[in-house]
Amino acid sequence: MVAIEARDGARIAVRDSHGAGRTFVFLHGLGVPSALFDPLCDQLPGDWRVIRPDFRGHGGSAGAPAPRGLDDLADDVADLLTAKALDDVVIVGWSMGAMVAWEYLLRHGAARTAGLVCIDMTAKLANDATWRLGLRDGRDLAAVEAVADGLVADWPVFSDGLATALAPMGDEAARDALSARTRALAADNAPETLAALWRSMARKDFRNTLQRITTPTLVAYGAKSTFYARETSEDVASRLANARLVEFPEAGHAPHLDDPNAFAAALKAFVDVIDASTPARASAAPGE
Repeated sequence: MVAIEARDGARIAVRDSHGAGRTFVFLHGLGVPSALFDPLCDQLPGDWRVIRPDFRGHGGSAGAPAPRGLDDLADDVADLLTAKALDDVVIVGWSMGAMVAWEYLLRHGAARTAGLVCIDMTAKLANDATWRLGLRDGRDLAAVEAVADGLVADWPVFSDGLATALAPMGDEAARDALSARTRALAADNAPETLAALWRSMARKDFRNTLQRITTPTLVAYGAKSTFYARETSEDVASRLANARLVEFPEAGHAPHLDDPNAFAAALKAFVDVIDASTPARASAAPGE
């Protein structure tokens, strides 16, 4: 693992496979660092270059200065692409990572981006009287924000619940092994930073801005997700200008963990679509 320097001087830890082929940037979810992508990375072509930053508060970046919110994480992604002189990348964002990817494209444009993969995420986390496609349990903004308090008060208990929720849908041995790994990876996180990021997520609303993202996009979801309903991913795909939807019938919130072979195959097929398209790359207009 190496580190890049963000614009505020923070050191952001990064895993880089240094492959010579298509370049991917994987953005992880809240509470678990980029090492949780390992099972998927093991299934990817060896010539792909896979770059995985640890967001502030997570893993190797746990000691980085706390961000004000997802906007700062998006700027960190921009600094990563600049530091490594990356172009024509495919960004893969899971859960919170999908929101960070959207924020990056909206703030910085898509000149460096060939494709986008969003994994099981909503355009707006909190539910209200007119919006029921947020968290599947129906929580409103007050209830969503309250999660942050519990996260800080007892991170070990919260991380145990997260590990259980992310356990794969496969056999019991696989579930136990991944749950144990998730707990171990989460142990060194900075809960105060995670709480700040959760509050930022709670207040984000991408419903009126996703249409500005015209980058070719794959919207992936697990049919058995306990976080979001199928209709949530359908909604995200409908708001993006150039998106297609793929379902993983036996997967939950983390289809890349539940079925890494099938997910790797979906990524390969998506790259084939990108490579077969016209050379002109799609873009998103930067700015708020």
